[in-house]
Amino acid sequence: MGSWFSNLHVRKEESIKTETVCSCVRDILADKKYIPVESVQEADIVAAIVAPHNSQWISVCSQAFSHDDPDSCKVAAALLSATLHTDVMGVACFDSDYLYMNLINVDEDIDGWIGIGAGKEIGIVRRNNLAAWKKKVVDYPTFSAAAKQTYICAEEFLAVVEGCLGLPSEQGDLSVEYLQDISCRNDAQYLYFRHEEGAHQTDPELRVCNLSYACPCLDGRKNEVSFVNVGDEFCGISVYFMGPYVQQDEISFTDVKMERFQRPSIDLELKKIQLSNGQWAYCCHDPEILMPSGVPQRMRQEKRYQLLMERMRTVSFVPHGNPRKMLDITVVIVPDGNPDNRAQWNVWQPYGSKDEFIKHHNKIWKRMRAFVDDPNELLPLLKREDFD
Repeated sequence: MGSWFSNLHVRKEESIKTETVCSCVRDILADKKYIPVESVQEADIVAAIVAPHNSQWISVCSQAFSHDDPDSCKVAAALLSATLHTDVMGVACFDSDYLYMNLINVDEDIDGWIGIGAGKEIGIVRRNNLAAWKKKVVDYPTFSAAAKQTYICAEEFLAVVEGCLGLPSEQGDLSVEYLQDISCRNDAQYLYFRHEEGAHQTDPELRVCNLSYACPCLDGRKNEVSFVNVGDEFCGISVYFMGPYVQQDEISFTDVKMERFQRPSIDLELKKIQLSNGQWAYCCHDPEILMPSGVPQRMRQEKRYQLLMERMRTVSFVPHGNPRKMLDITVVIVPDGNPDNRAQWNVWQPYGSKDEFIKHHNKIWKRMRAFVDDPNELLPLLKREDFD
């Protein structure tokens, strides 16, 4: 297993002390209904504030600031930056495959972004904005060149640019779980919080798992769309297969199932319907499918990842029919009673166009061919002229 971590870093200023950052963290978590407590035994979450003497940054790491979603990282960084009037940098790493850094300064209207590794494969699509970092790093040419390199483990980038950022690499990949294993542990101050009982209740909300975006639909080949609930537990789901192929029945689906972790799958029977907006769709509704509640942020990241696997649900299916329409397959999963919080999957939409998706797909699978004896075991390369 690779590295998983997310953290925030506040640039040191004469007016910004460790206690100043601690106070900001308390205020932010108070807005999230967390109450300070005295000990780890009472706590739901722990926040570590770390200010090594050899660093230009004060770091914040906590389960409360988990940056699986880049938007949540930006919001947290902006809150700290607006309050403290300084640079704040969010860092997140996903299984060593992808790392991103988001530099925010609200007063200066700075929103710098760097992504290292395969971001598109986990659904994070954002262009690097190196110019925003130019006045914020030492030796910008070295920093810029490093951001364009390829790394076996994405977090290696932190070690290459630690001098440019003034951020020791062991501080850059900081997490509460492994803080005791590194030299700056003696510079840490711990804050403990308990969530107000009942304040965490939220409506059901479904999200497609990022890895579902990796594979296009192909005639006769099984495909899967995985999703999780980030709200409260609920029963009842509708699954829709939508696109321009439905009205004339140009694509059909067999072996449609709802798959669950280490439990029997559920067969789904699709029926063709016309929606209120005039669109046609193949639909299945099962009022008895149980969706577990969302995985709490307040836990060790490896454990959280395991729970996500256990609570994830997967719609599997085999499409048959017009190969020109295969990229038009859209799958929508709707929770009963809360249709606005549905999950929607289409393989090319995160890339902005079919052209961009095909270009990315071919780049990845050409590279994969160097590691297998039989290329027929891999997904085929795609041609734009083969699709509408």
